[in-house]
Amino acid sequence: MRIAWLTPFDSGGGIPRFSRAVVLALGAIDGVDVDLWHPRTASPLDSHRLAPKALPDSLDEATAAFSGYDHVVYNLGNHTSNHAAIYDVSRRLPGVVVLHDTVMQGFFVGYADEVRRDPALYLAMMRYVYGASSEHFAAEGLGPDRSPEWWAEAARRYPLVEPCLFGATAAVTHSGDGLAPVSRRYGSLLPAIVLDLPSAVVDIDAAQRDAASRADLGVPTDRVLLLVAGRLGPSKRVEVVLRAIAAEPELRDGAFLAVAGGGDAEHLAYLRRLARKLGIEPLVRFFAEPNDRIMHSLIAAADICVTLRNPSTESASAVLTEQLHFGKAVVVTRIGLYDRLPNDVVLKTDPGDETVSVSAALVALAGDPVLRASYEQAAAAWAEAHVSPHAYAERLVAFLRTLPERGAALARVDKAASELADVATVDVRARASAIAERLANG
Repeated sequence: MRIAWLTPFDSGGGIPRFSRAVVLALGAIDGVDVDLWHPRTASPLDSHRLAPKALPDSLDEATAAFSGYDHVVYNLGNHTSNHAAIYDVSRRLPGVVVLHDTVMQGFFVGYADEVRRDPALYLAMMRYVYGASSEHFAAEGLGPDRSPEWWAEAARRYPLVEPCLFGATAAVTHSGDGLAPVSRRYGSLLPAIVLDLPSAVVDIDAAQRDAASRADLGVPTDRVLLLVAGRLGPSKRVEVVLRAIAAEPELRDGAFLAVAGGGDAEHLAYLRRLARKLGIEPLVRFFAEPNDRIMHSLIAAADICVTLRNPSTESASAVLTEQLHFGKAVVVTRIGLYDRLPNDVVLKTDPGDETVSVSAALVALAGDPVLRASYEQAAAAWAEAHVSPHAYAERLVAFLRTLPERGAALARVDKAASELADVATVDVRARASAIAERLANG
């Protein structure tokens, strides 16, 4: 089986690390030959024994390059510049789509405006998927002053995942939330599978042996270390953690917060100002764009990881998966994929009462090492059972082997669609009748 795996491969995101781990695991399976292809980037991720290939510059070259593979796998997420080139190829050459997000509004707003330079394309997509009633809302989204409320409403009512699947031969998601829009639109016609997101930590034992100490990281050794990690923005609710530290004497006197990751520069500046305003600046250290070693060192050193989301637009969380893989006590929001984890694996907080519930969770864990240890043990056991890259790869290959049989009905519908698309010069009623008879006969 020859597989082309198309993915972003820059050093700053979770999907490149996920892809590296999975492609390494796929390559270890007998009878599987996999190539990792990626859009060009100025800062590629460490390839770690892989030989990644840059996507051809033209779509014609890409179509030719991938036509010899048994399966082309497209990794799509809600970030325009990372995924636009991959999406373009997927529209030319049908393949298996891995959906990394349950909301793709940000991608398609940016794709229409910045890549295609045609805002009307976004309006057409919204109208096609959700009907004419969505067009006024969509028009607001094209303005420069899209509010957080607009984005939240878009995520709830118009996730716009469907265009990722136009032409797909199959879909892979990492949660039931990710599967829902596939099932709503296609029922059982489009082959689809839910696979638990694997840990993206490569050679975890080596990573832990090479971990930087707290002293090397510049964080105290005599305080409970809290960690917020990942791409940072308003939905990560870091300000709730800052306010909890400022308000709770137990945290102010005994905790220290590390905030590690990149993201929205304006939001990071706001968080720094807030820490200063709350009088807890000495209790917080920001690690901007940490490399793998620093990030893994921080996770290994942390006593408590705080992974809040509101709203939650992910079908899975690479940050959470790594933290569970390291066997950490993790505080999450009772929302989306985070709420579906067992209650003894993560400590869940109420999105409707963040200030009180997050403060209570942090105080409880910070003050009770035995409670922390129980979550640590449950997290490590759950991760070992659910997030192995090798288990992911084996299940994915087994799924791919079923596609010729499972995709037969989809292939018939696609053939009918291609014939219906060419009816300008024939009797439409006669053509439709003939196609209906052929479909009825299988």
